[in-house]
Amino acid sequence: MVPDYRDQLVTHLEAVGLHAQARLFSQPNILADRVQWYTDLPGTIHVAAALPPHRRAEIAASLLALMQALDAETARLRANRATSDQALGALLEVALQDVVLADVHFVTAMSKAALEGTEPLTGEITAAAWGLTRTEGQPPLPDLLGDLQRLATPRPVATPPPPVPAMPSPPATPISRPRWPWWWLPLALLLLLLAAGLVWFIPRLAGAIAGLPPPTACAEPPPAEAADLQDEELRLRARIAELEQRLAGHALQCRVEEAQRPPPTPPAPPPAPQPRAELPKDRWEQRDLSMLEGCWRNITSMRTIDMKTRVVNEVRDWKLCFDRSGHGQQTVSWGDGDVCQGSLRASFAEGGKLTLTDAEHCTGPGKGLVLGQTECRRDSDFEATCLRRDLEGGRGKQTGRFRR
Repeated sequence: MVPDYRDQLVTHLEAVGLHAQARLFSQPNILADRVQWYTDLPGTIHVAAALPPHRRAEIAASLLALMQALDAETARLRANRATSDQALGALLEVALQDVVLADVHFVTAMSKAALEGTEPLTGEITAAAWGLTRTEGQPPLPDLLGDLQRLATPRPVATPPPPVPAMPSPPATPISRPRWPWWWLPLALLLLLLAAGLVWFIPRLAGAIAGLPPPTACAEPPPAEAADLQDEELRLRARIAELEQRLAGHALQCRVEEAQRPPPTPPAPPPAPQPRAELPKDRWEQRDLSMLEGCWRNITSMRTIDMKTRVVNEVRDWKLCFDRSGHGQQTVSWGDGDVCQGSLRASFAEGGKLTLTDAEHCTGPGKGLVLGQTECRRDSDFEATCLRRDLEGGRGKQTGRFRR
């Protein structure tokens, strides 16, 4: 599945000041047989895993900080009561879930020599292949967070082992040597050769019987070499992933020309049925109140102010229900659980605007509304923007959007 919610994510992140996080999401170009990714950031694009080790460590540390800020914003959105914020938090939570190290790119104007040097790193981080979901049966992808933590961790510096102090030689003492039985020397050499042959032959005989190669001695590499091997492993994994992506793209582009006549093109599937218009333009212009039949809900944040205490109360739900003649009832539910109900009438004004007039106060056991009048403007076949004005009290007003 190719993500189609990039504009929504980027707009929100820019609005809350997370500009660097917004630039993480490169733009998809959806073709018939593949997806291309591009960015409008200025500079040269580098695969982050192919840069020198000290630059990979800097980029990994920066990307970890960006992802921590994204996690905090995701948690804030998921904890919000607004349904739209919760949905946006869910999208943000899975956007980078299947990104691997080979998908991370660094865009910079620095030269190759500058990147290999030690001057301050400048540029932007962006990611491709975000928002994609793995197909069933596909092997698990490498852990991006684990790779970044390994790259960002400073490499241990290998220190040479301390020199072994020379042991003082014992003072020479005269030794009385007994007479050596020279006639044992040929027998001792023969036994020594036999023992060496057995040490060499027995392990290889056991390996041959078990179908295994002869044993070899292994030595643990020093810490510095182990870190170099880990860096080399990450670089090779990133290169393999990049080559696999290119190979997949070439495989999709290549087509073997058939000598036979190609089969006839199957008929195109019928177009998907269009959703039924809830507020059709022609019926609105005809001032047909029967199109309002059913219930409509507010999809924006609205609030009320207590006229006595001036306390602001968040509205959790505002529902309007009508019959075919335009007679209806409104139900308002607040965040603290209070509910009020009251009847209202719908009619069209001279200018073509839909007018909803309270026939009675919206009352309940806790809170209620003063009498008011609402003017609605048709925005599309599915939504209308409504401005409510109080007819009593402080003459307040506020705007909401309603859809079925």
